[in-house]
Amino acid sequence: MDALAPVAAALGRSGLSREDLAKATNDLNTAFTAMHTGVAAAAELTGDPQLKAKLSAYQLAVEQAIVAVEGSDGEQPKLKAVIDSPAMRAAENAVTAACA
Repeated sequence: MDALAPVAAALGRSGLSREDLAKATNDLNTAFTAMHTGVAAAAELTGDPQLKAKLSAYQLAVEQAIVAVEGSDGEQPKLKAVIDSPAMRAAENAVTAACA
């Protein structure tokens, strides 16, 4: 989720132009796509079925985030909501706890 911090900071500003919102949308798609690839690779490598299940749930949350970004129409509140998704945070926390 650290990869989302710069976009979250940008979306926290008011008065963003269409170009700013288009860049934020693109940056979110890029970050979520990279996250999806990384989580998928980790799921493939693990032999622990419980961790694999948690990684799969996290991967699904990332996929849902990608769909939400694509459906946001570049609207700032919708983009911010994707970053702040409780489902995404819960899935990330479950993976982190499983790895601790």
